[in-house]
Amino acid sequence: MQQRSIMMKKLFIYNSVIFIFLFGFLNATEKTGIAYLKMGQYQKAIDFYSNDTMQLKPSDLNNLGVAYYKLGSLGKAILYTDKALKLKPDFKEARNNLNIYRSKLPQDFTPLKSIKPFDFLINNFSFNTLLIFAIVGVLLLVLLLFTRSSLNIYFLIVILIFEFFINGALINIKLNAKKRYGVVLKQTEILEGPGNEFISKAKAPEGAEFY
Repeated sequence: MQQRSIMMKKLFIYNSVIFIFLFGFLNATEKTGIAYLKMGQYQKAIDFYSNDTMQLKPSDLNNLGVAYYKLGSLGKAILYTDKALKLKPDFKEARNNLNIYRSKLPQDFTPLKSIKPFDFLINNFSFNTLLIFAIVGVLLLVLLLFTRSSLNIYFLIVILIFEFFINGALINIKLNAKKRYGVVLKQTEILEGPGNEFISKAKAPEGAEFY
């Protein structure tokens, strides 16, 4: 009986030590992230909170949103702050931050008035990919002009049509960048990539989250 009592005491002490260690570690972890934010080292804060081994709490997600906001990424700021509120609906600081972020969104939410093939290209290919397509099309066009073949006229027509749509999509992206950003955030159609570029849902990696 006495031996059992000693074992229970040892087990209690052991568990207490583990609890104190974990509490101290989590507290230090939270302070580290906040310290980066206070020093204005927003990218370091993002890297810190993006560690795969970390289990993010609502306060961590809110801090991550702040870091993205400070770096000008409204989409991700909204995404992570909204996540914080889903875990803790009464989180007043996160609610206030989310209202601020949403107030910064462009007010002129108007879909692009382009014909459907343009939208298809824009939503399924990045700007750089479309640019490569355009260059390849021009090279093929030049090649056809310097070769003689009865089929050249058909290839020429196809390439000209191809170039028309590709360049139309490129122009649409350039002229409507801000409005498209707003539409993307509102309609939850596109995921924001690491460099603030947008990719379509169809091209997003498995498990990617949309906002």
